[in-house]
Order: sequence, then C-alpha cells, then structure tokens
Amino acid sequence: MEPKVSRIPIQSQSEYLRNDPQAYHRRTHLRILEKKVEPILCNSFTSLSQSLPWIQQSHVPFQYLSDYKALWVRSIITKLPEIAYSTPSSAESHLREHLALRYPNATYIFTDGSVIHGNVGCAVYAPSLNETLQRRIWDHATIYTAEAFAIYESLQLVARTRTSDSTIIVTDCQSVLTKLWSANPGKKMGKLETEIKQKLLQLQYDGINTRFIWVRSHQGIVGNDIADRNAKIAAMNVALPAATPWVPPTDLKKMIAAEITKKWKIQHENYHAGQRYIRIFPPPRLHAWFDDMPLRSKMFFKTLSRLRTGHSCTKKYLFKIRRSTSELCDLY
Repeated sequence: MEPKVSRIPIQSQSEYLRNDPQAYHRRTHLRILEKKVEPILCNSFTSLSQSLPWIQQSHVPFQYLSDYKALWVRSIITKLPEIAYSTPSSAESHLREHLALRYPNATYIFTDGSVIHGNVGCAVYAPSLNETLQRRIWDHATIYTAEAFAIYESLQLVARTRTSDSTIIVTDCQSVLTKLWSANPGKKMGKLETEIKQKLLQLQYDGINTRFIWVRSHQGIVGNDIADRNAKIAAMNVALPAATPWVPPTDLKKMIAAEITKKWKIQHENYHAGQRYIRIFPPPRLHAWFDDMPLRSKMFFKTLSRLRTGHSCTKKYLFKIRRSTSELCDLY
C-alpha cells in the first residue's frame, strides 16, 4: 500500500478562535513573512514518484520561520565586461586582474552544479583554502537547485573557516543570483533561497562581507572549469545521501511531466480510433507539426490535416471544402 502523507486540517477563523483563543491570537499577530508555507505532498502528487520514501525522510518542514532582516540583506553581484569574453583566454586574465585589483585579500570560491545522465551533483572549489567539496543531490532536482545548493555549501565553508573578512563567490548561474538580488518581503522565496539569505545575514553579523561575481560558463576560467568537473564527478560517483535538505517539491514537475508524456504516448498508440493516421505518422510528437508555420491561415491547417487523415476521399467532401468543382463522381 502506498504510504500516506500527513495533511494539515484547514479550520475557519471562528472555529480556530473557539478551540484555541491563545493560539489564534499568536497566529494573527505573526508577521506574514514568518509563516511561509510549502506545498503538502499528497498522494495524487507523489504517486508517480519512485522515490516516495526518500521524500518522506526529508526534514524539510511544511512551515518554517525566516528572519525578517535576512530578506533585506543586500546581495552584491557584479559581472565581467563583455570585452572579457572576446578571446578564449581573455576571461581568465580579466577575472584575475579584477580580483587582484578590487579584492586582493579576499577568499575566492567557485561553485557549479551539474545534471548528467539523470544524476545531479554540485561542487565547491576554494583554491585559497585548498578545499574542494563534492555533493550529490536528489536525482529529480533541477539544475537551479544544484547551483543554489552549491552556493549554500560555499557559505557554509566560509562560516567554518573564517580566514578572511571578505569572500568572493564566482558562479555561472545567473538565475540563482537574480533570485537572491531581487529578494524582498514581497517576493516568493523557497526554503533553499531563504537559507542562503539567512547565512548571508549570519556572515554579515560575523564581520564577513560576501560578494558574488557572475561569469559565463565554459569560457576558459580555470576555477569555474574545475568546479564544473567536480560537479560532474559528484553527480556520477558520489553516493546518494539519505536526504538532501530543502529540495523544493516543485522539482518533481519535470519527472511528472515525463511520466505523463510516456503514458500519453502509450494511450495514443493503443487508441481505438485513428489507427490509419497512427500507422502513417508514428510516433506522436510533443509539438504540433504546424508549430514552425505561424503565418499560415487556419484553413490551410484544416485542409492539410484532412488530407493527411483521409477525410477528403470523396468528391462530395472535396466539393464541400471547395477543393472540387463538382460533388459528382467522375465518369470514365
């Protein structure tokens, strides 16, 4: 039997007030930003997953608290100028000059994530600390989650070592940096992004300034290439942990979409009608055949579809769609 997933009962405000007035008072006086709710994984959502026990072992809470100040921590993000990528070797030299000129005493850390052959991993490379971390993540995680988890691991490393009051994190994931830069109380934040902001606030309290530099991937930047190789090694060779913290439930969307597509193809092939069309044009595609012809008229697509499916075999039908001058059969 498929294991059950606990649900939180929904109560009206009046019922809540009648049953537990003190709890109702505390709840109504909480700042709304401190009660971010994650989706509850119900049977209908997780029945397609082959890793359901793994999901239930995860210690991600359905509700979690976030320090209000953490959402206002400013994420300082810079990037190399376009001229830095003019030649294959120029990006590395531009990055070295930029770091030596602006942050000569900072700790430099490179992060990257990788999804390869269905496995997901991330890596942290800190040359000044002589540290390389490889982490395997749940196989259904997205590349965004892998990149974000690598950034979180790099902040954990900085908090443990405390070798400098300035840290530079170099990454090629623009989407994660954009999310961190635009974070504010009005934005939707997942558990992983919230933990990153919380860690940035903690480092700020400890007197450590953290900055991010975005670079393009595969541009000859040595640190980025090393982090990329280690992320691939982590995905393929590192054992899968019992649970990866803070993997968002939305990462299941890709797996569910693939499973639904697979079932749809099987249903399409075994459907009782349209067998002639299925024999002529196997297998079904994910996109319509006319997606590459946006300027054609609707009548063009209707006519061509009828011709392909054999709905234009009689003179009467051809006359009806104005493809014949008469509805009478030709006499020989």
